Amino acid sequence: MRIPVYLPVVGCITQKRLNAFLKEKFTRSPWLNAQTDLAFKNEVQKCLRIDGVGERNNVAYKVVCQYAAQRYTEYRNQLRRKIQKMLNDTLFGEEDLEELREAIREYHQMIARHAPKLTNKVKTHLLLHVIEDIERHGPPSAYVEDGFERNHGNIRDCIFNQNQKARSRDTSVQFAKQLLCSHVVTGGYYETDDTWIQAASSVLKLSSKDKRGSGLRPVVENPCEDVFIQSMLRLQYGLESYNLTRGSAVRAASGEIVHSGQWVKFLNEDEDECFAQFKGGFIVRDNKSIPKSIALLDVLNFLDDKEAGCPKLKLTGHLVLIPSEAVVKRARMFHDCRGGACRTVQRLQTERIEQEHVVKEKLYIKHNSQYKVYILNIFAL
Repeated sequence: MRIPVYLPVVGCITQKRLNAFLKEKFTRSPWLNAQTDLAFKNEVQKCLRIDGVGERNNVAYKVVCQYAAQRYTEYRNQLRRKIQKMLNDTLFGEEDLEELREAIREYHQMIARHAPKLTNKVKTHLLLHVIEDIERHGPPSAYVEDGFERNHGNIRDCIFNQNQKARSRDTSVQFAKQLLCSHVVTGGYYETDDTWIQAASSVLKLSSKDKRGSGLRPVVENPCEDVFIQSMLRLQYGLESYNLTRGSAVRAASGEIVHSGQWVKFLNEDEDECFAQFKGGFIVRDNKSIPKSIALLDVLNFLDDKEAGCPKLKLTGHLVLIPSEAVVKRARMFHDCRGGACRTVQRLQTERIEQEHVVKEKLYIKHNSQYKVYILNIFAL
């Protein structure tokens, strides 16, 4: 007498038949209801009859239903894994973005048609903005939250070792000490007896394995994307055929990372100090020379007026391309709100203080976007 239990065995005829049926059915509907689907019930009974278990065997029928549910889950996960694998890439071209956009569209259509409740999930909605985030900020691997979430255990350990009287203050002090330790170990200077010194060479070796790149984060490769960039590269560098990689940040000569939209001090062709707004960075590769790292800047012009001893500059909209090595450092600029007649707006904001949410009224400055005059803070440290 055979044991009345049906377990799918890899390579058996009935399992191949069942897998082929499930794949074909999955293409029409990615969700399976074993209780109401008559076609699925009939196919399972045929498989059980062919395998000699008996189509009336309830135990075998339940086992096959569980197996079918697992297969459907694997089929659905294949699309999710495809999207996840593409998001882990470090360089995205136009074809990559289009393929990712198509995979996300297919996934949303599958959810909207067969599982509309999942459309209320936050992560389902966030997928709609993935392409825009990649074009604006670069590959997701450059701003993943795993590094920050790993600190949750450290924060919890700090809280457990406290008297619970001022958790925010005590935790901040603990992390401030860790930051100071990191500053010293990575070669930062500190003052001792009116002399600024570094840690010993044996200490600095602890951080010598941390190698940093050029600071450019590649986003999209497309040499025909911008006519202005094409013409400027042709005039300044004589390039006709090249590969262009756009970036949203660049490392200045001071070691600072300058992001798109921030102010910088740079040296022009005459080695004069000038100021501009950083718009983006590029890495240009051709077959004849080594890759060139360049920065796109929106130049500021000095005005005759001053404010509190600080010079005023106006954003001209005149774009220039310079080698990234000419970017000296970040500049401290702020908007001329008095000249632009900027006004304050009062809004309600919810803040979390310890374990309570408190609603406070705060004043915000609404800048006049048409008035593009800025003040250079020459007294900034």
